[in-house]
Amino acid sequence: MFKSFISDDDFQGRVQRIITDNPELCRKPIQFYEHVEIYLESNLSANGILNYLKLIAEKYELEGDDVIFYIS
Repeated sequence: MFKSFISDDDFQGRVQRIITDNPELCRKPIQFYEHVEIYLESNLSANGILNYLKLIAEKYELEGDDVIFYIS
């Protein structure tokens, strides 16, 4: 399911992709996992990261006490 986020328009930022299989589409990409060609945009604000984490939780149909987010 995570790989489907590559083509999901919800993960298109204003300028660059947030989750992609092409690192050139990110401003500052980091590879998600060593053996998988998925890259994440790492140049996001804490609020932006939190919003995308909430979106991912929604996509996985997690709700209520299933997930708790902390920013420290």
